[in-house]
Amino acid sequence: DIIVTYEIAKKEVNEPTVVGTYTYNTNEQTLVLDGYNEDIMDITGNKETNAGDYTAVVTLDNNHKWANGFDGNIAWSIKKADSIITSTLEASKVYDGEVLDLEDILAKLNLNHNEKQLSVVTSSTIKNVGVYTITVSVEESTNYLAATETYTFEVTPRNITIEIEAKGGTYNGIIFDAEITKIDNVIEGDEVEIRLVYSGNSNSGDQYNKVTSVPHLA
Repeated sequence: DIIVTYEIAKKEVNEPTVVGTYTYNTNEQTLVLDGYNEDIMDITGNKETNAGDYTAVVTLDNNHKWANGFDGNIAWSIKKADSIITSTLEASKVYDGEVLDLEDILAKLNLNHNEKQLSVVTSSTIKNVGVYTITVSVEESTNYLAATETYTFEVTPRNITIEIEAKGGTYNGIIFDAEITKIDNVIEGDEVEIRLVYSGNSNSGDQYNKVTSVPHLA
């Protein structure tokens, strides 16, 4: 009898490659591989939700082997998503004597996730007339990148209303003072100085100028 011994060699299979990129979106994501054949391959570690670096393991059936020494381990990752800061804060306000505090600012800000809290820093206390810088930031978290937004906020002057009663009389060599009878729209507790400027010519042609300061009358 003649006995013939032979071996059927395993067919070589090329390494599957990762298709596309993955960014955190709150949902479970499944790794897609170019060259993956479910008829001869099995895979684990290809489904993840959180951002991070992962390893998927692809195994072959007994009739196949990897080409070029590939061990079946495929590195893949889910990137962190962007932190998006939005604001409904007005760009300015008229001076009202009140401080625009951090709680007021935070109430007008929104963040697209709750993994970290927003931090607010202002260039100085926002109260008096002027232009201020508001810096809003959030730290990097498990699934989101750090972010910073800068806003400009202006406190504009407040208009006040005054009523003046003009004075007159017979010429006696002096300028007759006017009298301020009413001041409206002044913030309680604020001090206001009103300066009345007189200028003109007398009947004799002489020019007269006078400045009168009136203290806070609110």
